[in-house]
Amino acid sequence: EQDWACPFQKVWQKHMVGVPRYKDFDAWQLAEAFKKEVFRLVRHSPGASRNFKYRDQLREAAGGISKHIAEGYLRCAPLEFAHFLDYALGSLAEAEERLGDGVELEYFSEPDCREAFRFAKRCTVATGRLKQSQLRYAEQLRLQKRLPPGRRPKAPPQKGRDQPDARRARLGSDEPPTN
Repeated sequence: EQDWACPFQKVWQKHMVGVPRYKDFDAWQLAEAFKKEVFRLVRHSPGASRNFKYRDQLREAAGGISKHIAEGYLRCAPLEFAHFLDYALGSLAEAEERLGDGVELEYFSEPDCREAFRFAKRCTVATGRLKQSQLRYAEQLRLQKRLPPGRRPKAPPQKGRDQPDARRARLGSDEPPTN
């Protein structure tokens, strides 16, 4: 079952063999696990829950990671996807920093955050590798000068016996020129 539409779906899915949906990426799944763990930590911390600014910033950063991965994937273009993966990595770094701030502010204990930091580390690696794969694919497309279906340049006609030569074409006749 497809829950999205992409104008270049066939080309994109051919590249994304085995990953027909963004939810199937390890990076997205790890981002979701990190988000849920952060939300759990905030929910169980009276101090973090009462500091509305801190709580909202941490939740927004943690929730943005998987959203950026999804949005980038649905752009159906490797360079745009890589760009959104950069946003995801930025949100992940921000959430990790805010979580560390929560430990310093004694909203959380370090052992309580261990699982969240573990998910963050794994998500960083998976997202970085996914980004590199998209950059390699974009370079491959550039080298092949391959465009999505419907946008491929037409091959120039090859000159052969059946094709008029340039002089005949300029004269507007398929008749052999007379000297």
